[in-house]
Amino acid sequence: RLRDQVGKIAEMRLGELTRGELEGYLRRMAEEDLSEVDDTRLGPSGEWVEQCTLRLHLLEGEPRELRYSRYDSLPLALSRLTTMAEELAPRTLARGGYALPAGYRPQPGDLLRRADGVLFEVVAFTSDGKGVELQGVDQPLTVFARPEELPQQFVDLVSSRGP
Repeated sequence: RLRDQVGKIAEMRLGELTRGELEGYLRRMAEEDLSEVDDTRLGPSGEWVEQCTLRLHLLEGEPRELRYSRYDSLPLALSRLTTMAEELAPRTLARGGYALPAGYRPQPGDLLRRADGVLFEVVAFTSDGKGVELQGVDQPLTVFARPEELPQQFVDLVSSRGP
């Protein structure tokens, strides 16, 4: 499960893993030594600082809730767990059960719906080929993103005009 909250608005996303994938992630998580991780520490905080909570309930041991902010210097074990969580995040389904198709590759003319419902059209790749330019359909907004980040920002391929 992935729960995103901005202010008072929260969104829960769900994803599924195969049995082998689940066992692999559980094994990797259980290998981390969390003895040096302080569950109660909090770094900088405030309205504009992201706060993260990582809840772990592995097969062995007690459930743990680890809190940190975006600007904290994380212990190695917590940093590795955060990386695993970030690996899993794109696999969750966005609101309404929508998600970009697995292995989606943007093509000029594709229409994508962002998580907030705003439609964007894929215009072109950047000159270095590492980014995608998207233009708002109903809003005068241009967004640049790396192709691998699109599933984190966009929840639906509305139409595809590409090959």
